[in-house]
Amino acid sequence: MNSLFFHRTLTLGSFCLVLCCGCTQFKGSAPVPTSYGLLHRNVEMSELPQVRQVNHEQSVPDPAGEREEEREESSGQYLERQLDWLRGRGENHQASIRLLAEAEQIYNQATQARATDTTIRSMEATRSRYLQAAEIYNLAAHRWPDSALQEDAMFMAAESYFFGQRYPEADERYERVIKAYPKTRYLDQIQRRRFAIARYWLQVNQLDHQQFYEFNVSDESLPWRDQFNYALRILDQIRLDDPTGDIADDATLMAADACLEIGRFQQADSLFTDLIKTFPSSEHQYRAHWSGMLAKSRLYRGPHYGEEVLLEAEKLLAQLRRQFPQQTFQRQEQFARMQAEIHYKKAEREWVNGQFFDQRAAYGAARIYYQTLVSEYPDTPFAKPAQERLVATREKPAKPRQRFQWLADLFDDKDNVQELLKKPSAAEIQE
Repeated sequence: MNSLFFHRTLTLGSFCLVLCCGCTQFKGSAPVPTSYGLLHRNVEMSELPQVRQVNHEQSVPDPAGEREEEREESSGQYLERQLDWLRGRGENHQASIRLLAEAEQIYNQATQARATDTTIRSMEATRSRYLQAAEIYNLAAHRWPDSALQEDAMFMAAESYFFGQRYPEADERYERVIKAYPKTRYLDQIQRRRFAIARYWLQVNQLDHQQFYEFNVSDESLPWRDQFNYALRILDQIRLDDPTGDIADDATLMAADACLEIGRFQQADSLFTDLIKTFPSSEHQYRAHWSGMLAKSRLYRGPHYGEEVLLEAEKLLAQLRRQFPQQTFQRQEQFARMQAEIHYKKAEREWVNGQFFDQRAAYGAARIYYQTLVSEYPDTPFAKPAQERLVATREKPAKPRQRFQWLADLFDDKDNVQELLKKPSAAEIQE
């Protein structure tokens, strides 16, 4: 009797357990996807379970998840994971596969519609499909973390936002893929997409420059503010994430040209210099030298400031003539104009320095600058007045008269410094 009661109780308990847990516990493990995320592919040709509409608010139990070793996590992370499971958004491999298949169907439908339908209404509907696919891709990636499927789903979510013309969201998703999977096989394509986004934002800013106090609240294809700096940030990230990539030098040149155009000469000079030194075999070397020379010449603030950038511009001009003789020959007038501009600015510095010492009666120093103008810059307008000042100051003393000679006598004469240094110290005399 007791044995019969025990067997009946065990049978009833097993039946209740099956009802509570669901029959999926007895199914075999789901096949692991191997090739998702390929653009314009036919989902029906892939080895996936039969596609059906999945309620995202429901959870599909996954036995593989229960067999995995418990990962180290904080109490907050554990609570969040449990809440996701209750809402039907927790880790679930089978649900992730079905969601990915559903997103792929919507994505391919949108791609086909984009290629065939060209009306405004159909284009808006296509964008809505892409955004719908992006949301499902995001959920598919969330439900199978640290997997090849997540990498594909994250990338395809970014692609969906890109073709849905939500460029800020697309750039954010692309950046997430690179951060989570630094060696992702989609790296080249991601960099080209981000390059296109940055170029678009720079073109929009060129047509209508966004001031620092302006905000974007209507155009979803643009950042909410500061689109120029967001574009520069993308280009900088391209250079940092893949410095040996095919478009790293292109990104550097685009950022440098953009800075040069709006007057950020210091930043443009730094980028052009980086392009010259970091990418010596780049096809943009000639342009980098020429534009870098222009940036340095714009950085020169006048004869009362330093001349380093002016000398560097002259050095780049000489390198251009030596390394690119054919391009130099084709632009002889521009090179001659730039050479004349640098020559004039250097002569102006000599004249300003000579005038400085001349006004302080330091005629010896002034004559040095005037003589340099006469001998090295005879073709400038400063040569004639410099020659006149040489004649006028020929008989004048080299140094100005000391007005407080008694005060100067209290200090050592600078001319006797070397003699003082040669005298032995007190310690040496004692020895």
